[in-house]
Amino acid sequence: HQIGLQIDANYRDRGIVSELLPIVVEQLERARFTDVALSTSEDNVAMIRICKKLGYKHKSVQHRHPNGDIETARRYRLLGNF
Repeated sequence: HQIGLQIDANYRDRGIVSELLPIVVEQLERARFTDVALSTSEDNVAMIRICKKLGYKHKSVQHRHPNGDIETARRYRLLGNF
């Protein structure tokens, strides 16, 4: 399963994701999810900063797009282990 999250530009830099992410993780844990990860591009400085602030560990992964382009992203482990 995948969940997408996008914050409208008018509401960015207000701490919404910093407050929302731990709540989402807690609810997934209550629902007995044991393996939850978050992926973001290497250039998403705001998300990287939030994940670091919340203490999530990451590893770099590469994705090959259908057109052949390769993108490096960060995968953060929110529940479970790498």
